[in-house]
Amino acid sequence: MPRYLFSNDQRISVLADRIQWVADYVLSGKKLKDIPDKSDNNNAATLEFYYNLYPNTENTQVAITSPKEVIRNFVLKFQYPNPRTQESLCDTMSEKVYLAPYRMTISLLLALEKVNNTGSSYLTLEEVLYYIFADSRVCKNPSVNCMKIAELICKNRKENKNLSDFIKSNIIWKQYDRQIREMMMVLCKCSESFHLSKGVLEYSHVPEEDDFIDKIVKYNFFWVPSNKEKFDLSIKEYISYMNMADTPYNVVSFSNDEEEKNEIVNYTGEKSLQQIFYGAPGTGKSHAINELTAGKDVIRTTFHPDTDYSTFVGAYKPTTKPVPVITVIGTEAVPVRDKNGKEMMEDKIVYEYVSQAFLQAYVAAWRKYCDVQEGEEPMDEFLVIEEINRGNCAQIFGDLFQLLDRGDEGFSEYPIKADSDMKKLLEKEFEGLEIKNKEGINALFNGGKDIVAEVLAGDVLLLPNNLYIWATMNTSDQSLFPIDSAFKRRWDWNYVPISDAGKKWMIEVNGAQYDWWKFLEAINDKVYHATYSEDKKLGYFFCKAKDGVISADKFVSKVIFYLWNDVFKDSEFEGDTFKDEDGEKLSFDKFYSVENNQVKVNGTKIVKFLSNLNLSPDSEADEDNSEEGVETESGKKLPKTPKVFTVEFPDGTVINEKNRFETYLKVLSKIGIEQVEKIAEEMKYQRRNTPLVTKSQHEEILNDAVYSYVQEGDYYIVKGIDAITMYNMVMLLDNRLDLQLKVCYE
Repeated sequence: MPRYLFSNDQRISVLADRIQWVADYVLSGKKLKDIPDKSDNNNAATLEFYYNLYPNTENTQVAITSPKEVIRNFVLKFQYPNPRTQESLCDTMSEKVYLAPYRMTISLLLALEKVNNTGSSYLTLEEVLYYIFADSRVCKNPSVNCMKIAELICKNRKENKNLSDFIKSNIIWKQYDRQIREMMMVLCKCSESFHLSKGVLEYSHVPEEDDFIDKIVKYNFFWVPSNKEKFDLSIKEYISYMNMADTPYNVVSFSNDEEEKNEIVNYTGEKSLQQIFYGAPGTGKSHAINELTAGKDVIRTTFHPDTDYSTFVGAYKPTTKPVPVITVIGTEAVPVRDKNGKEMMEDKIVYEYVSQAFLQAYVAAWRKYCDVQEGEEPMDEFLVIEEINRGNCAQIFGDLFQLLDRGDEGFSEYPIKADSDMKKLLEKEFEGLEIKNKEGINALFNGGKDIVAEVLAGDVLLLPNNLYIWATMNTSDQSLFPIDSAFKRRWDWNYVPISDAGKKWMIEVNGAQYDWWKFLEAINDKVYHATYSEDKKLGYFFCKAKDGVISADKFVSKVIFYLWNDVFKDSEFEGDTFKDEDGEKLSFDKFYSVENNQVKVNGTKIVKFLSNLNLSPDSEADEDNSEEGVETESGKKLPKTPKVFTVEFPDGTVINEKNRFETYLKVLSKIGIEQVEKIAEEMKYQRRNTPLVTKSQHEEILNDAVYSYVQEGDYYIVKGIDAITMYNMVMLLDNRLDLQLKVCYE
């Protein structure tokens, strides 16, 4: 049975004003959760979700001047399923509901208008609930035939059919009578074509709103979560879907073709002619493009603040070229010849028009058309733009912007005239070439022109349908040149989420190894709650490993530096995550120390930071009992018997025995063996598949030549483990029990 959830806290009478208020509050840098009045706080949170009023969305910008357009975007895209709550999302998905209530309601009203052959129509709110929300043939089938439903509505009206009992028994929706009224009032707030009074939604044809109505009934996209179990990811995807500037990244389209009705076509963007792969730093955007273009012809360029039209398209550049030596005799310039009568040559600097990445890809794509016979498809050509938002796209593309409007067949709809310099270059590049498919291409354009001949003559520029322009965009870049809405709408947007790449990379500190993915999960949670943004999170490839290991030096210089310098500085490092052993702030300079005039990474501080994130060393990495020990972040071998292994407790007690095991044993005793045994029982660290501290002796240890037991009261401690294991165990206890120990292991 379908379950629905909506809101009755949008304050409909002042909806536009409230949307402006929330947008202004968000853009001021304030956090909605800090709004003191509880009622205003709840209302702001409601509007934030439904109208997509987040710091980095186009909706928030538009809401300041045109809140009505933001409401219209909501009417266009709002759907079930949606991630208002995790429970409601899972319920709707499990019921396989795909319902865009406004689109369906408007489509039914238009169908009723046609059936009645009038300029108006109506639906009671009870009819909206009955025919749209409660009927599984409609709420699970967005491509349903609305004309047939309209005819059924007219028939049931004549028979005065009772609808309320069916509604009550076929939907689960608290306060559905109030919430359906609020839902339809939103529609009336953004369009003069609709009016709600006494439970009746009326439609009247208003010619000025034809474009708006037509856009709604033709919009057939739905967002679907890529993984409904990952609720944070679902919210992020839905924000992208509801954004006014973006094309939905993870959507399905319901066909209106009778033969394909109810079929869901997933759009992954793999063959989109123009798409931007965007996401947090290190998510693998460039890698994704490399995978998709493997074996294809690719021309790659990178945008930066100094990139302009000439460096992207083409410009005159100085080149060295051999030219005849000329002299003047009388009034005539004549070539100079040597004693054998041969013209003498000299190298001179001349200026020639040189094509750059765009023209190189453009020419290559059209040449591929010349290589195929009539009826055959040409090979693909890819132009890949890295970091597209680091350059001024309006300046870089210039009049090429017009070419980005592609028709149904993939060719530019609006060719542009090439300037004289570009024409000369293109004419030379295409000289003697012929396109066998020219009739089919010419037929796409009105006016009877031979558009292909104009392309080959260099007179016009026209993107062919085998030229793919793909780009990457790092959403965390504080770009000097934001991409405007008109430019954005000409691209498909492919969100690359943060995910475990499965490479099992490890962070290595003081001989211990920590799981890189577990670190990312822990730190990204802190990043989100500090910034309320996905943009600053770290992707799996943010820091590259060498042979599967991220050294302590690289971890501090790249990861810690980024977190301290770009992410948490505005939140002033709040919380225990950023506290040192003494409770003071764990500042960036503490991650380095100076010894013998040499700067080195302070591994103890890294361990403290990781411990603050509730991360422990990986147990599998500790199972090396070789005499050489474990390789450190500097590439040296750390012996099992380090020079220093001391532990200082908050009460001032320092344990530093000559025998490493005695140090370890005394530390465990001071902590309390009973507490230690409970944590050791988790088997984070173990030998011969037995805990390091137990209440009874195990045969596996007793029968092993390397290990033995030392009794401490009623407990047994495994002896024979290397110092690294002792260190890891102490750090685990320090983390779990919040002991505030100062451990030195060098």
